Amino acid sequence: MKNKNLMLLAAFGLFVALLPLLVLWYYDYQSDHFSCESETTFYKNGYTFSTILHFSFRNGTGTFDALGEYKAPGKPTQKVTQKLDFEYWKEGHHILLVSKENDRNQSNINSLSAIVPDFFLLRSRGLSLKFLAQNSTSYLVVEDDMPLLYCIRTDH
Repeated sequence: MKNKNLMLLAAFGLFVALLPLLVLWYYDYQSDHFSCESETTFYKNGYTFSTILHFSFRNGTGTFDALGEYKAPGKPTQKVTQKLDFEYWKEGHHILLVSKENDRNQSNINSLSAIVPDFFLLRSRGLSLKFLAQNSTSYLVVEDDMPLLYCIRTDH
């Protein structure tokens, strides 16, 4: 009986000692395996791009999807769909994203280059962003200390 109690006490002590490591691993895993979605409008010099953005991050690789409408001054509205694969690295609070491919639709490149960063259109272009957790279900996406969008966690 004494031996059994000693073994249970040792097992409990080991569990308590390892618990902080398990919690750290869980939070680290969550910060590197997530998806989020945002609805936003980019506007510059009369050009407007209203879109739903979806980012997915999985251990150094990710995908970006967009579905929206683009409006140039004096031209009809055009539907836009984008899908882009990227790699990313974490540097402190920053996430450096580098696109792995060109946009598959040349008309997107021609139209959107006036309003969105090259990262979303061309291969090997980078973008440094901060994804600041606001709570357990959302992020504020920031570039150069300027809030860009509010991204709601979707985890799919």
